[in-house]
Amino acid sequence: MQGWIKLHRKIKDKGWYQKSDYVHLWIHLLLEANHKGKEFMWNGEIKALKAGQFITGRKSISKETNISESKIQRVLKCFENEQQIEQQTTNKFRLITIKNWHEYQNNEQPFEQQVNNKRTTSEQQVNTNKNEKNDKNEKNILAASNAAEINKIFEKFQTTEINPTISYGNKTQRKATEYLLKKFGLKRILSTVDFLLEIRGDPFAPVVTTPHQLKEKMGALLAYNEKRNSSNRGKTIGESTV
Repeated sequence: MQGWIKLHRKIKDKGWYQKSDYVHLWIHLLLEANHKGKEFMWNGEIKALKAGQFITGRKSISKETNISESKIQRVLKCFENEQQIEQQTTNKFRLITIKNWHEYQNNEQPFEQQVNNKRTTSEQQVNTNKNEKNDKNEKNILAASNAAEINKIFEKFQTTEINPTISYGNKTQRKATEYLLKKFGLKRILSTVDFLLEIRGDPFAPVVTTPHQLKEKMGALLAYNEKRNSSNRGKTIGESTV
């Protein structure tokens, strides 16, 4: 195999970025995908593969990456839920399609020419764009920090088993999480999720399994926590309370 692939910087915004097996497997899928259409023979018939697709199986992926088959199944399911891939399976093989392959990978311009063009453009505009780039970098840093905190809250919902299948890419949930961060801060939200785990199963406890529900039911949680404290059964969470 020859050539190279592109790896977009926004991979760092994914909730699984800090999980090394997830990053390893994603890069492996990008490397395995066909960069152009290809045909293969199956049961005496000619089948066609498109760019961004490839045929594989859990055993072969496990052998090539040294990741267990059970872990591979979970990670692939996560990628599928996040709309990064599509899967079609048979008892013989698995067809994986990298979604948005053409958007991120299909650019026929030679790499050296791209580098030279960018260098020439940047040299011509270095003075006029300097301030604009600095402002943009500052905004990117703030956005990356915000995304990291949002992902920590999503991971908290997942690891506490309150919602193990939460979708990191759900815009409604991310918008609700951003609101919670601005209003209460990361530390208090994380401790509130611990409180949700503590009261899970209580007959009159508010049911919250997503950041959006947490936003909508924060008042009910406050009231429930005060009621538990007044009965000497409550527990203060965060710096003072819910």
